[in-house]
Amino acid sequence: MRNTFMEWFGLSVPILQAPIGGAATPRLVIEVGRAGGMGSLALTWTPYETSRDRIAEIKAANVPFFINFVLRFGTAALVPVIALGVPAVTLSWGIDEAAIRLIKDSRAKAGVQVGSLAGARAAIAAGADFLVVQGIESGGHVHSSTPLMKLLDDVAAIADGVP
Repeated sequence: MRNTFMEWFGLSVPILQAPIGGAATPRLVIEVGRAGGMGSLALTWTPYETSRDRIAEIKAANVPFFINFVLRFGTAALVPVIALGVPAVTLSWGIDEAAIRLIKDSRAKAGVQVGSLAGARAAIAAGADFLVVQGIESGGHVHSSTPLMKLLDDVAAIADGVP
């Protein structure tokens, strides 16, 4: 079976490391990438200069990665950070069509974390390139009321090719 998402980023294993706040360091992101997966950085609360330096370190290692912003806490740094040439950005806790457009205009892929079927439909309608489906079993900032396996089945049925 063809996996568009893995092809987009050159992944050899279907593993994405969650944007786990300060625990997601450039070193962790790089090691996940070297192992064939895709690491991530949570940048919602990170000053621009720090974000710039971390992204440069990861880009120098030539591994796939994505960055994350939690919409509920703002995206002030989104525009300058995506200008650094990140391959993908995920948005959590909401759907922001304007932010998705900005991400896509920068030639990055836009992912949206969803915790419901309605959220998945809205993210697809807003132009998300891919979805991050979160069930109630998730750790961290849980924004779901549905068990993961049920939600995955439901979202896969309506995704129409959106990974």
